[in-house]
Order: sequence, then C-alpha cells, then structure tokens
Amino acid sequence: MASSIAVVPSSLIENGESHHHEKVSLEQFRKLFIGGLTYTTTDEKLKEYCSTYGEVAECVIMRDREGRSRGFAFVSFKDRSMVDYFMEHRPHTLDGRKIETKRAMPRDEASKPEGQLTVKKMFIGGIKEDITEDDLKSHFEKFGNIIECNIMKDKDDKLRGFAFITFDDYDGVDRCILEKPHIIKDKELDIRKAIPREHISRVYTPIPNNNNNINSEFYYQPHLMINNPTLSPLSYTYFHPSNYFSKPIPLMSTTNSCQQSNVLPPTTLFFPPELSTNTYFSSPSLQTNNNIQYQTSNRKKITNEQISQSRSINNEQHRKLFIGGLSFKTTDETLRDYARKFGEISDCLVMKDQNGQSKCFGFVTFTDTKIVDEFMKQRPHILDGRQIDPKRAMPREKANNDDIHLTVKKIFIGGIRDGLDEDTLRKYFEKYGNINDCLVMHDKDGKTRGFAFIEFD
Repeated sequence: MASSIAVVPSSLIENGESHHHEKVSLEQFRKLFIGGLTYTTTDEKLKEYCSTYGEVAECVIMRDREGRSRGFAFVSFKDRSMVDYFMEHRPHTLDGRKIETKRAMPRDEASKPEGQLTVKKMFIGGIKEDITEDDLKSHFEKFGNIIECNIMKDKDDKLRGFAFITFDDYDGVDRCILEKPHIIKDKELDIRKAIPREHISRVYTPIPNNNNNINSEFYYQPHLMINNPTLSPLSYTYFHPSNYFSKPIPLMSTTNSCQQSNVLPPTTLFFPPELSTNTYFSSPSLQTNNNIQYQTSNRKKITNEQISQSRSINNEQHRKLFIGGLSFKTTDETLRDYARKFGEISDCLVMKDQNGQSKCFGFVTFTDTKIVDEFMKQRPHILDGRQIDPKRAMPREKANNDDIHLTVKKIFIGGIRDGLDEDTLRKYFEKYGNINDCLVMHDKDGKTRGFAFIEFD
C-alpha cells in the first residue's frame, strides 16, 4: 500500500488553550486522505461514493494550476464515527481503481521523518519501572488489534525506557498518533511510528562522521534522536547555547566505540565564527561531554559579483529540484510527465545504483525559476501512489556540509551588529517565505550577542 500521509492546512494547527486544541483535534478526526484516484474521478463522484458511508461535510480533489487532478483528495465527514466506519470497510474501489484511504494527519505529525510511512508498528518512549506490558496492552487495545507488545530491556534485564507495539493494521498506529497525548500512571508517553530498517535511508539522511560509522541500531530507533533536541536530525542547523547545552548530553559515548546501546558516535558541532569568543563554549558543562568536538565554521567571504551571479533569475541551480521518496517503479518518463504539468522541463533524471535499480530520488530542472516556485507552492505531490519529497537542489559545495541535508524551518543568522534590529531582518528575509518568528539574541544586560534566529512556516 502507498505510504502517503495527508498534510492539513497549518491554519488548523495552532498553539493555544486546551479547548482550542480539542476543537482542532475533533476536526482532524473527521478528515480522511484519499490517494490513488484516477485522473477521471471528479469531486462529485468521490463525494457520492463516500456518502454511502455517512454524511460528507467537504470533499475536495486536489488539482494543479491547469485544473487537472493530482490523484488525491481530502474528505471530511460530519462525525468521526463515519471515518471509523469508512476505514472498517477497506479496501475501497472507485472508477475501477483501488484507492488508498488514511486518516489525515496534522502538519506537525506529517512533517516528521517517519510521518510519511505506513506502518503497523509504533514506538513508545518514556517507559518507567512501574509500567508493564499489560498496562500498555490495556491502554492501546482500543485503537486496534495488538499482535505484539514488547518493553525493551538491556542484557542485564534493566529497562531501556521504551517499548514497541505491533497492530494487525496500520490504522491502529494512525489512530494512536491522532489521539496523543497518551498518559499511563500519570506519565505522558512519547508515541511515534517505528521505522523499518529498509526505510531508514529514505527518512533519514545519515550525517557523515570523520571517525565513525553511524550505529544502525540507533537509526532504527528514531526516538534516540527525536527526544533529544541536540541530537535530532530535524533540529536547528546551529544550536542556541543556553537551551541545548546547559547540562551534559546523556546519549553521547565517552569513548570512540559505537557498540554500547543508546550511544551516538563522536560528534563535531560547527558554530559560526561570531560565536568563537563566546564564554559559553568554554563552560564546564560542555567539557563534561568528552565526545563532542567544537570547531569554528570558517566560511569564505564572497564578492558582490558572486552574489549577483548566484541570484541570476535563470541560474541553473535555482531551476533545479531534488525529488525524494520516489517509488521503485517510478521512471524518468513518469517523473517527467508529472513534473511537466507545472511547466517546461530542461532535464529530468531518476538516480540509479550500479545494478540499474532506482535509488528512489531524482533531479528535475525546469526552464524558469518561477516554475520551481509554483511546483513548491503546490505541495504535497503524489506520484505512483506515493507522496514525494521535493526540495530545492543545493550546489555541490553546500551539499557537502553536514547540516545541509536537514529539513528545518529555522535558520541561524550570524554577524549581527548593534543597530541591526528584528524589523530590518524581517524586511530582508520575508521575500523568501512567511516568517513566524524573528529573534535577535541579547545577553542579560541587553547587549547583542551577535546572532539571531528566524523561523519560517
């Protein structure tokens, strides 16, 4: 089954009081993502079909700028029980094709690395000594039929702090994700989709290390990174010192070995030259983390001519997209046919290994940067039953940076001097996207610390 996860408008997902969160959740429970539609299926046909399972409040097939179906849709029922009823009657066939039905996920869930996967197994973090497997089964069995439940222990029979539950159907996992938070014995648990080993290379781009290989067990257990902001593949390119290094990092090894469980290999953290004289980076709390090397990121200054050239409207790099998450059956031709709906293409290539097998990603170059902008605005994209991952391609010299493969909404800005305020930063950067937050960092005396953060939506 295809592994697309729906993304709902960010306007539905806001931080606020509990009653607002409850309202958002109730709306989310009534919404379905429908994938794998034929291009001849209309809104009316889809609504008519879904109406046989309950009253439909809204039904929208997503379309490109030419008005052609993109092969997927969102359907909202009047009541969440109708969604349950619809899911219980899978598989569904419409216009001669078996369609894919999934509960729509909020944007914050769908944007996680594992959010795109269709899995029957979920990870449960935050397990304490007084929580048993029977406690877990008793709590989660209402979401689906549980096949297996395991609280993980080390070789000395000590709890490792997490567990796995396997359902007989992926819908059980999706329901658990939507129903968060989960609390057992007054402890809130961390619920996530477990990532099968064969999907690791798709959802995480391993960050190379000069001294060690990445521990494969670590990558199979995404919680080891996600639960610790200093270790997460989705964390910021640069780290806010006062937030992230106020105490020793618990999962770092004190040796060069990666064999012990729950341990990361030695890590080098790069920080900008502007922070190199900051007294924080010589604090005792950092020195306790023996396996972290701190190194200034020395960046070459570029000339105005180079800046002008890089910003050229038809610069090839600005016209190129990286397309990840492709199906193994997607070819150069099918990718080209899909991408050309948005504009003229100059080049399209699905990358293959030495045996000619797809590596599940490709590159598409359009003839104009405006087409790239339009393609990105029309996300999400579904191709061959899978939600693909389009990103603007990075130049080779930048692609070699450790941080360039991270998917983040927040950027670090160094070189901030007195007189450069948040309004000035906003005015400069707002042309690149909608800014949620802009913060110039100051010390306790109100003096500029030389850097800032901007967060986009």
